[in-house]
This record gives sequence, C-alpha cells and structure tokens, in this order.
Amino acid sequence: MIKKFVNAIIKHKIISIIILVSLIVISIIGFKAINSKKQGTSTVLGTVEKGSIIQIVSGSGQISSSNQLDVKSKAAGDVTYINVVDGQEVYAGKLLVSLDSTDAKRAVRDANNNLESAQLSLEQLKSNTDINSDQTNITQTYNNTFSIVSDLFSNLPTSIDNLQTYYQAINNGRDEGNIDYYGHINDFYDGPVHKEFQYEKAYNTAVADFNRVYNIYQKTNRTSSPVILKDLFSQTYISLKSLSEVIRTSRDTIQLYKKNCTDNNLKANTISTATTDAQLAAFNTLVTSMNTYLNQLGGYNQTISSNNLDTRNQELVIEQKQNALDDARDLLNDYSITAPFSGIVAKVNVKKGDNISSSTSVATLITKQLVAIISLNEVDVAKVKVGQKSTLAFDALEDLSITGVVSEVDTIGTVSQGVVSYNVKVNLDVSDPRIKSGMSVASSIIVDSKSDVLVIPSSAIKTSNGVSYVETSKDGKVSQTSIEVGLSDDTNTEVISGLLENDQIVIRTISSTTKTTTQGKSLFSSGGGGFRP
Repeated sequence: MIKKFVNAIIKHKIISIIILVSLIVISIIGFKAINSKKQGTSTVLGTVEKGSIIQIVSGSGQISSSNQLDVKSKAAGDVTYINVVDGQEVYAGKLLVSLDSTDAKRAVRDANNNLESAQLSLEQLKSNTDINSDQTNITQTYNNTFSIVSDLFSNLPTSIDNLQTYYQAINNGRDEGNIDYYGHINDFYDGPVHKEFQYEKAYNTAVADFNRVYNIYQKTNRTSSPVILKDLFSQTYISLKSLSEVIRTSRDTIQLYKKNCTDNNLKANTISTATTDAQLAAFNTLVTSMNTYLNQLGGYNQTISSNNLDTRNQELVIEQKQNALDDARDLLNDYSITAPFSGIVAKVNVKKGDNISSSTSVATLITKQLVAIISLNEVDVAKVKVGQKSTLAFDALEDLSITGVVSEVDTIGTVSQGVVSYNVKVNLDVSDPRIKSGMSVASSIIVDSKSDVLVIPSSAIKTSNGVSYVETSKDGKVSQTSIEVGLSDDTNTEVISGLLENDQIVIRTISSTTKTTTQGKSLFSSGGGGFRP
C-alpha cells in the first residue's frame, strides 16, 4: 500500500510539488493574518481644555553678598585701635580702625591758630581810628570825584564837538584844513609816517564811547551806591584817556605840518597861517583840559582803590587760613577709618601696632543683603528681564525654597571653552540665617505665563512644511487639523486658533490589542491646566 503511494507520488511529482508550495503559502498568509490581529494599533484621545502655561528658564549659580568692599585707609601710620571683629554687624559711619593722629591733630591746631590770628588782624584793622578817619576821607573822595566828573561832562562835550569839522573828509581826504590833509602833507615830506592812522575813524570811535559814558553819568547822582560810582569814575577815566590820545595825535600832526612848512619854505595855499594857528590853539586848549581831568580822576581813583586794599587783602588771608583749616580737618578724619555702609565685617585685615600705608585694606565689609548669581546660556538669557520672579532652591537646604526678583542681567557674556554664558543677579525676597554666601543655588525664573488659555500636550503637535497640526477625532473618524500655537512650557503648548474647548484630539498612538480608547480629564493636570499622560 505504501509502496503504491510512493510510486504514485513519484509518478506525479510535479503535481505534488505544486500542492506542497501551495500549502506553505497558505500557512504563511494565515500566520501573518493572525499576528496582525494581535499587533493592531490604537490611539489615545484627550479633550482640549483651558489651563495655564508658565514658561521657565532654569540655571544654577551661587549665593553672594550684594556688595563687598575692601575698606582702605587714606592715611599712613600706626594702628592704635581696632573697634570691630570678624562677623560683627556694623552701621554706616561706625569706627573700624584708628591710626596714630598726633601729627594731624597738631596741624589742625596750628591751622586754627593761624585763622584766629588773621581774624583778629582784620578786626583791629576795622576798629583802628585811622581807618575810621580814612573812611571819612573815602566818602569825601567820592564826592570830590563826582564833582570832577560833573565838571568834565559840563565843559568838554562842546569843545570836543567844535573839533568835528577838522576831521570831516571830503574829496578823498584832501580838503585843506582837514587833519587828514595835514597828515598827507607830512607824508609827502617825511615819508608815509602817518599814512596808517585814520583820523576821522579814530575820532568818531572815541567820541561814541565818550558819549556812552556820558549817558551813564546822566543816570547817576552823588547818592548812588559806591559800586556804581566807582564804576562810573573808572569808565570816565578810560574813555577820556582814549579820546585824549586821538586829540593829542591830531595836535601833533598840525604842529609837524607847521614845522614842514617852515623847514621847506612851503607857502600856504588857501590855508592861512592864522587859520592853522587857531586850529592848533583849539587842540592845545582841549588837550590841556583833558590832561587836567585825567590827572584828577587818576589820583582820586587810586585813593579810592587803595583805601579798600588793606581790608580786602586781609579778608583774602582769612579765606586762605579757613581753607587750610578745612584741609587739615579732612586729613585728620582720614586717621579714623569708618564703615562706608551698613553690613557685616567679613574680615579684619590688620592688627594693633601695624604700620600701614595709604590704600592698605584694613577690613572687608559685606552687606547683609544676599543675592543669587545665576549663570544662563545665550538662548535663555535673551528671555530674562529685570523684575521677573524666580524660585530658588539650595543643594545644602533641601527643605528650603524661597522667591526672588531679577535685579540685573549682564550685557556682556563670558566665554569659556567656546561656550558663552551670562550672569543674572536675583535679589532674595526674604533672608534666612541658614543661607550663607557661597552656597550653591538653582533658580527657576518665570519669563512668561498665561492663564485661562487652551492647552494641549506638546507631544500631540505635528508639523508638515512648517505648518503645525494635530489629529482630531469626531464620530470615530480621525482627521488632521491645522492650528496656531503660542506659549510652551516643558510639556504643554498654548493653542491660539484651530481648536475649541472640548475638542477630541489624538494624544498618542500605541501598539496594542486594545481597541481605540478615549481618555477625558484624567489626562490633564489638576492645577496647571495642561495634559498629563
């Protein structure tokens, strides 16, 4: 029987091979179908809800004093007294260290004696009977000087105006009888000696200034203050002196013309000798009057100035002595070294008997206010601003967590091994005696936050060609929905548009024999309002 079966297989081997292959293929297809059924995929759904997003930048660093200063001496000398110890709390202005100030005290005493001596000399100068007599003379001098000025402005203006015609230039300054004409003749015989002098311009300028002072005189009287009177006397003298120079130069020009006429046997053309003599006499008379007034004013002005000179000089001496005393006191203060601000003495750097020089650090002072210096990378520091809140945790104090505020952000980074970092200073809101300078600290800075916004897990968001989308589920059908995202934290992301509250979205896809599952609010964190898988 078996033999017949084998013979049949051999006889029909082609058919047998076909049957065998078919059985193998059917077996493989069946196995895959069974295996596929066991490893089917399923999705986890969640409901879109409102919540809060808090964006945090984290960094680590150390606790430091907000201000640390080496208090240095401004003077040199022996340390005679130390008033503080390490760790002592001090207030601003408290004495830290004293130096031997014997020489400085002596300098103050001498400066004070010099000042008192100068003040006594001034008092004696003011109380001297001769000075009182001089004061009477000064008053009389003011009255006499004002009388001279009054007489001057009463007599001279007319005489000055009468000379004006002698300066008027017509026909290019060649008019006979004109001062410029006399100068031209002199230049012809003596060379261009007077060519550069413009008689008419000089005369007009001097007269204009004289008239200006005359207007000041008209607004002044004998009862005006000494300051006003003294200014009037001074300006009158200066103005009259300038005008006198012009008149004298003009007179000398006429005199030289007459000499050239005589020396060169020059016959007068249309100018008679009598005319020239009359002009010269007018100039001589005016020059004589001006010189008289100038001598009188000069003498009285000198008397007025000299009577005030001794008193003013002594007052300047007193000012100098007072300045010297102030300087000596400042130097004496340098021998007592005080705390520039309230804080804690971290270390006393000198001992009694030490001889120190100026700029020697006598103590290191730190403030009680502690700050956290946090190091951040260049990406995170761009989000940090002054005034932002921070939470601080300490490696050495596991049960302590306090808050702080960002008070300073570095504008220049530090490069180490090609990595740029920036320091951020965080002021602690509360002080705790357990916190010490130098402790390690971790900081979580809140750089942004939003509340009552739509949030979904960041893992549910996909992107395609720069567009963000999620898979939504409705009536058992899954489809893609484009969304606009906003703020993100470590796990959740704000949805600005594209979804509505209570929409169903695919949180994740898992391989399981379990059918599609819908999860509700258990997917969200209770306090943060975001998803929690």
